Amino acid sequence: MSKVRYLRVRDGAFRFEATASMRAAGIFSETLGRDEGTATHRAIKLNEAWDKIRNADGPGSIVKHGDIAWLIHKFEQDHEFYRSKSRKTKLEIDHCFKIIGEEFGNIECSLFERHHCRTYYNNLRSKFSVHKSRKVFKWFHRLLRYGVELQILTINPASGIKVTKPKGRTQKYSNEEIQRLIDDCMTGGKTESGNVIPPRPSLALAIRIAYDTALPRQDVLSLTWNKYDGEAFIVRQIKHRGSHRELYLPVSEEAKKMLLDASGAIPGKSEMQNVIINEITGLPWNEEVFSRNFSTFSKRAGIFGRTFHDIRRTALSEFGDCSSTNVEISSISGLAPNSPMLEVYVKPGREAALRAAHKRWNGG
Repeated sequence: MSKVRYLRVRDGAFRFEATASMRAAGIFSETLGRDEGTATHRAIKLNEAWDKIRNADGPGSIVKHGDIAWLIHKFEQDHEFYRSKSRKTKLEIDHCFKIIGEEFGNIECSLFERHHCRTYYNNLRSKFSVHKSRKVFKWFHRLLRYGVELQILTINPASGIKVTKPKGRTQKYSNEEIQRLIDDCMTGGKTESGNVIPPRPSLALAIRIAYDTALPRQDVLSLTWNKYDGEAFIVRQIKHRGSHRELYLPVSEEAKKMLLDASGAIPGKSEMQNVIINEITGLPWNEEVFSRNFSTFSKRAGIFGRTFHDIRRTALSEFGDCSSTNVEISSISGLAPNSPMLEVYVKPGREAALRAAHKRWNGG
């Protein structure tokens, strides 16, 4: 066996023994099995990574060329992979990259092998929910795929690794529950402990708009008056790779009246001002504060186990129940007409067949 630095053999088994300096830089000892060729190849890769770290320009550099922290930095400078994404997607990426960076920041990308990726997903599952683990691993996979794009990896070691798929939510609201929520927000009341809950007309308006338009929470809270033409909201969505899609989202008569009342309550209203304004601060709602207030009114209305986002599912499901086609629901939701997500809202079956026959025989 030719001499390879830090490669040791004992009782026929090979092991790479990392020094303290190597471990501080993110290169650790590894058990490499009994195959000499495989062990030698891996040890050479680890040594090359260590040499690159030692020879890196700028002593004490925080981000080294080729490590995970460097790759995250490059990813976030890329227009196609990051900068063209919506604000919501960027926040998701930033959150996941923070978790990934804390775990692997100073480790060379070229050192990752498939079993490391499998172990990382298992570790995520031991700390987080199925949903969060899947989300973090999704962006870990895409980060390594970006490494292939930059040619610092030849293959993506995370590609094809099986991860647990979270069960889809099916929770919905009834029309009566939506109305009860809106009424409670308009009137306020008291908690069980006797504390006064002030009326929150802005919360009621947000619920009504979400129910009419099927917009998610962050989109409802970001609506401005210039997007409302008196009949509908005109929303421009950022889609894949920076393309845009304009949605025309009609609102109900109830929403029109609430919008008229809200508009009249704002002296000197600007067209660029947010529609949903916190009554206490006079400013747009913070999403976390909004969620806490929504949860308070939901509990007071006796509604449990459902979120604001479930209003979107409720609205789109009702469109499906009213015989709306995939194209019609796509026009409201912003989903592609062939998206598998539409199957959640347009249920095939006996009732759908009867509705289709009725529309055909009765002219719509």
